[in-house]
Amino acid sequence: LATDPDEFAVVSMGKPDIDKLDDALREPIKTGTYSNILSSNVRMLMQGVVPALLNELVAADVLVDADDQRVRRTAFGNSPLIMRYVVLKYKKLNGLAGLSMNNAHDVLSRSFQYLWQYSMRSANLQLPEPFGNADEHHPAGPEGDNSFEMDLWNDEKFDSVLRLGLATRNATETSKALCFLACFGFTLRYVPRAGRLFETLLELHAYRLGLATGYDMIEHTLTRDLPPPWNQGNSEEPPHLDVGRLTSLVEHLKKDKSGVLLKQRIASRAQGADIFLLLRTGAKIHLFAVQAKNSLHPSKANSLRALGVLADGSVVGNAELETVQGVVKCLKAIDDAFKVKLRGEEKDDWETKMMQLIQDIFSLIAELKGADDLLSKLKTTLQPVTRNEFLPEKAVEDYEKDLKDMTTALKSYRSVCYSGAALEALQSVLEGVEGVDEVVIHRVVAVPLDAATLMQNWGLDDLGTLNVEFWTKEFLQPTMYAMIDDADLEAEARESEDQDGVQAQDVGNEEGSKEGSKEGSEEGSKETFSVWDAKD
Repeated sequence: LATDPDEFAVVSMGKPDIDKLDDALREPIKTGTYSNILSSNVRMLMQGVVPALLNELVAADVLVDADDQRVRRTAFGNSPLIMRYVVLKYKKLNGLAGLSMNNAHDVLSRSFQYLWQYSMRSANLQLPEPFGNADEHHPAGPEGDNSFEMDLWNDEKFDSVLRLGLATRNATETSKALCFLACFGFTLRYVPRAGRLFETLLELHAYRLGLATGYDMIEHTLTRDLPPPWNQGNSEEPPHLDVGRLTSLVEHLKKDKSGVLLKQRIASRAQGADIFLLLRTGAKIHLFAVQAKNSLHPSKANSLRALGVLADGSVVGNAELETVQGVVKCLKAIDDAFKVKLRGEEKDDWETKMMQLIQDIFSLIAELKGADDLLSKLKTTLQPVTRNEFLPEKAVEDYEKDLKDMTTALKSYRSVCYSGAALEALQSVLEGVEGVDEVVIHRVVAVPLDAATLMQNWGLDDLGTLNVEFWTKEFLQPTMYAMIDDADLEAEARESEDQDGVQAQDVGNEEGSKEGSKEGSEEGSKETFSVWDAKD
């Protein structure tokens, strides 16, 4: 740019102003899901969206049987057809047109990486190990120091991305249309509270991120739930943790830089991870177990427990499950003993057996992680018995109630252990993959919040203190940003502030998963596909 200003000029192109368009076009563009996103780029709007909506084929009754032309244009703007047309039109007008299909794939993958890494580094978040470490080559600067942005901008790997105009230097200013392009169409409109839709968005982001970082990705659906439902009313023994047939998955993971998006048989489950991402690099497999919480006020305890993590960050699994099973059985024996005494049928050795049971249960609970409160409460409850004090009938009735509460608390603890044991079962299968020496479990909570807001809501100084990782709003860029409706999200935030905090905690994964499950699976299958297939 250090040239004669009379001979050269720099033109800065701002965002398009849709409000200047004719009413007959403005409303359909804003209303249509895809047309609204694509119109955030000037070239896509003027060379793709507007000509497409004016085309006589759209004026005909192609998608909907309606006389109103606006209705037909809106239907077209809501269909993947406009996405495909506009993106391919943009490709021919952009420098991508001179590239081979493989090179175009590569540049768009780097575009995705650039947008994603910029978002992570801007929030001073560390990149997960299989995707690269932000501290290795481009250390994030201290608060207020943006010099690390220049490191990313000057990285030769991203030179072609910026040169072709596929992202802005400040990636947060990159239009939603270009984010959508970088996603290969692997994205979905974000809807607050819709649990199943959010899970689908996570699946698409995980798959696209794997592709963009060089992994040979496939999809696989489990043939049975992991973990399988435990009908605690009929059985006190946990079901066998069999992960089912994984032959094709194991075969694929024999290759280095291979990846698998592993989905549950039934979406939006109450227990266990919602999705799994498996990435092999060298002799190591990274197992990401992701719990989706589409809520602006996610419950910390409920978010962690499905991943085998207690509220204090303690990780539990099969070992703790076996121990807590012994505690539950021992507590039941104590409860039965009290019932015998209440009926006046105790024998001479009742106190001796009771003291032995109490000693056994104390020693078992002492082995459990994060069970100090349970142990303290049980000791307080059984203190008169350990002192060999006289137990009147009323006291025995009180014990009945206290022991029932203790049993409920223990079964809740056991549920966390069961979820952790399911992850260990999957880890065991992956350890048998040829050439694999280590399988690392990443327990992940995914939320539509930025990292700072999540830490504030949960009272955390650092997101790495709970033995879990987080896929926050920064991590989900650009997939989430490409299709998010900012107005809807702001309205959701205002509505949530007016609601009672406790009621709002788990709306996303409970009500949302029930109401949005069918809608999510249908929209996800219809609206997401690669725009760069062999025919192009």
